[in-house]
Amino acid sequence: MNKSTKKRKAAYLQSAKQSSPSLELVILDQKPIRKKVISSCKKTIKDLDKARSELSAFETKDIPEYNRWFNQNFDSELSDVKVAHEKAGDAYRLIQEIEEIRNKYSISYYEAYKLALDKRKNPEKYKREPKEEDNYEDYEDDDPNDYDAEEHKFSEDDLLKIFKNFLRSNPDLEEMAKNKKNFTILFEKFKQEFNRKDRKSSSTKQQEPREKPKSEMGIIEQVKSVYRMLARKLHPDYRKEEGEHYEILWFEAQAAYKSNNLEKLQTLLSQCNAYEGNFSEEFSIYQIVTAKKNYGLQLKTVRSRIKLAKKDPAWGFSKISHKEAKSKTVEIKNRLKRELTDHKENLIHFNEILKKWSTPPIKSKKSYNRNQYSGFDDDDYITFLF
Repeated sequence: MNKSTKKRKAAYLQSAKQSSPSLELVILDQKPIRKKVISSCKKTIKDLDKARSELSAFETKDIPEYNRWFNQNFDSELSDVKVAHEKAGDAYRLIQEIEEIRNKYSISYYEAYKLALDKRKNPEKYKREPKEEDNYEDYEDDDPNDYDAEEHKFSEDDLLKIFKNFLRSNPDLEEMAKNKKNFTILFEKFKQEFNRKDRKSSSTKQQEPREKPKSEMGIIEQVKSVYRMLARKLHPDYRKEEGEHYEILWFEAQAAYKSNNLEKLQTLLSQCNAYEGNFSEEFSIYQIVTAKKNYGLQLKTVRSRIKLAKKDPAWGFSKISHKEAKSKTVEIKNRLKRELTDHKENLIHFNEILKKWSTPPIKSKKSYNRNQYSGFDDDDYITFLF
């Protein structure tokens, strides 16, 4: 091999070495990254506390003061508007009843009017008799053990209805579920828990307990350990502060504990510590970022509630001056007067219609062939003849 060949080979190896990716480990200093993540998380928590404070002031100060002021200044006007509204509403409902009766029985307005009044005076007379129920004697011999869980399994729509009813009885969860992502997560957890209980109740055979492997036992011990730490922070009997934030975290902690979700419990613990300002080394950057993300979602929910609250006339009422309150008084009194006038005008209009319908049709003295006008009802005859 001559010298030129050796030089070309050496140059090739050198260029290949430079262009090939390095497999050496690069040590990164995580302190700046951790500092930046912690700072961002603290800012999100600070913004969340501020938003919660604004919403709390609206609910605890603005609304009570506004309602107290409103009732003191407009009690008589409100009473007049309410009475006029009820009268107009009752007259309108009577008109609707008459229209329904007339269309149903193909009778005149006068006859429908009399029938509607009679129904109101004597409701017992028009109560429908209960239909004969299905004969259940055929099912008396059914064996309860023949229950087939698959046949009686709830559909997705049924579970959704049950879940929505469950949310109505839990206002905090209902507010949280307004966010589509939170709604989906809570609904999935609800389905898992519901199906688990359903399988328990429908099964009649007792299964022998399965021995858990050692690895699973280790995870369960960790789950219990993290849950105990969370319970000391979030349980209503132990926590010093009250608030929707703690109630949501406590609900999520219980759900994660029931499903042995160690990762979720650790995330919740990092959220609690972040909220308390504890960013010790035992919590990773990933956990802090996850905590910040969850607080960001809560901040978004609270801000959407504030956006709706700002449309309420009570928003900021506890901070307005006497002059502004006086201006609001004049504005609201004018509005109530307009409402009262509208209800009274509606009532006059509805009464005119009812008066017309309550007048019996005029019988003509002219002789005519009834069959000739078989396509007309009573009102049409009157219109045709006069």
